[in-house]
This record gives sequence, C-alpha cells and structure tokens, in this order.
Amino acid sequence: MRVLRLLYVAIALAGCQHPRVSERYPVQDPGAQPRLLESRTKRNLAVLDARIAKRFGIVATDEDRSQAAVAHTGGDNEAGLDLFAFSDRERILLEAQREITRVDSKLLPPNERPSFETFVRFVEAELFRVRAERGDPRLTSELVAGVVDTWSDKTWPPGSLIPHLHWIEASVPKLSAVERQELDDSLDALEHHMVEGVIAGTSAKADVSALSTLRDALASASGEGTLPPLRWQDAEQSVKALFGESLRAPAVELDALVRAAKELRTSIEIELEKLPYPDQMRTMTAASRRLPSSDFHAPSSDLQARIEAHDRMLLGARAISRFLPHSNATISYLSSWDVFVRERLDRQAHVHYAVSIANALVAARVRY
Repeated sequence: MRVLRLLYVAIALAGCQHPRVSERYPVQDPGAQPRLLESRTKRNLAVLDARIAKRFGIVATDEDRSQAAVAHTGGDNEAGLDLFAFSDRERILLEAQREITRVDSKLLPPNERPSFETFVRFVEAELFRVRAERGDPRLTSELVAGVVDTWSDKTWPPGSLIPHLHWIEASVPKLSAVERQELDDSLDALEHHMVEGVIAGTSAKADVSALSTLRDALASASGEGTLPPLRWQDAEQSVKALFGESLRAPAVELDALVRAAKELRTSIEIELEKLPYPDQMRTMTAASRRLPSSDFHAPSSDLQARIEAHDRMLLGARAISRFLPHSNATISYLSSWDVFVRERLDRQAHVHYAVSIANALVAARVRY
C-alpha cells in the first residue's frame, strides 16, 4: 500500500502519547537528537525503498548503500537492497520505534512537537505497510506500482526483478478475480519499461520472460482465490495504522463521505460550467491521472485538486461499500466519464481499500 504526503501531515492532529523516560538528549537543544533520528531513519529506508527516496527527495550515496549492505539480514525473496527487502525495512523501523520511546515529546520546543508527532506516525504507518506488503498477497499490485513509480536502471538493474516476479507469481492462486485483474493492469507499465530496456540494452530478456510467465499464470487462473474474506475489523485496523484514528460503523463512514463529496461537487460543477468544453476535459483528465496513486498531495483551491479530492472521497465510499453488500450509495466520479476508467477506479478502491479509505478521510477534513 503506497503511502501519503498529506496523510502524514493530517494525522499529526490525532496526537500520540509516548512513555516518559530519562532525559537522554542535550539540554541546550532537546530537539537535535529526534531530528537526527528522523533524518537517519528516512535515509536508511530510502536506500531500500525508492518510494521513500522519491517522496522526501533523498539521494542515497555509495556510503549509504555500503552501510545497508553490511546491515542486510536477508530472508526469503530478499536478496536485493530494494523495496522487497521486507526484513531490513522492518528492522530499521523497529529500531526507530525503540529510539522514539526514549524521547519525551513534552521536553521538545513547542514548534517542533508537531513535526516529531508526524514522524512518529510515519514510522507507525510504514511499519504497518511493510508487514502488510510482505504478508498480504492482495498488495502485490501495490508493490508492482512501487517498482514502476521508481523505475530506473540503477534502482532496478537487469535480473534484479526476476526473483520478485516469481514470488508474486506464487501468490496468484490466492487472489480473487478482481485482485488478479488489478495485478495484471499494474504489470502493463512495468512491461513497457522492460521492453524499452531490452531495446536500449539496459534490461535483460530474462526479465521480460519472467514477467511473461507471471502474466500467463494470471491468464490461466480462475475462481475467487483462497484468501479469507475481509471483515470490517480488518479495515479498522488497517486505516487506524495509516490514519491514526478509529473508524466508526461502516454505514456511518459511508454516509459522511458521500455527503462531503456531494457538498464539494456543487461548487466544482459551477466552475466547470464556466470553462470551454476542451478545458473541462483537460482538467478532469489531469485529475484522473492522479487518482491511481496512493499518495494524496496537499489539496488546494485549484479546480483540478478539488476534483481529485471529490473522487478520493468517493473512492473511499466505494471501498467501504464492499463491507456493506446491500449498500445503495451512488458513486459517480467527476474525473472521467469513460466506463473503463471508472471500472479501474472501482477495482482500485476494492483492492486498496485501506489506502482509499484513509485518503478519503483526509480529503473530507479539508475545507475547500
């Protein structure tokens, strides 16, 4: 599950309490060590997970990579220093959590406390994400999207993806039809990068062969998989890890999101009507391109941003409706009238339900 710039800012409002311990840090600058801890944690993660590097603009050095290689613990399907190194990512985050418990946030300067609380939530959310990505086959499409989003010859050299593609292939029989379709769709962009790489000499034909084998497995699979059906308790646990707050009953959350989207839609439609038709389409299409990402950027009064926020709320409503089989909520996205795009958005909400709900809750809290 990709995780969320605005989310890390918004969830700081939820507040967290941490154990009070001995004052370890220099009195003259009690915020120095927490800042160093945050910087070190993000740099160490960025070496392994290029999504973190991209989100925070971190450029890993050779020294960073050497240190990561020395600390590398490995594990099943974790030979490389990349986002599939789940054990290493978890170790870094657990070390950060241990250090966090030694910080008394009350001793920090008032202007630094929100930043520290945001970092605490970042660690909690990333720890949830790495455990979910390692253990939940439903999130294989999210991992593929992470590869695509961070594609470069240096990040993914020839042959590096082959063991990961085989690992994903082993999860195919566990997936439902909707989950298999979402995974297959996510492979389109990866295949494009690989084929271009083979032509340019930066990817190996063996990479493309492993990808083809995975797609063949998806094409030949049938049935609704072997995973147990999701419960609302699963959504509550997942969203609390990402958002930092507990969910209410599904019908209550669904109704609140639909109402918030309806209020925002009225002002959006008034502004859209003032634009020439080509400008309307460009604005909606631009918003549509942002929606597959789980990274919800800070919304603004910009029309495109508000369309994205509106549809984020409805994606969350759609995700919640999977837990309410008899729901009759009307879900009508603004970003596209294309039936195939709308079907894709519905699949995204179904498979990536936790991120969709968390993003929707963030979007609904902002005043536009």
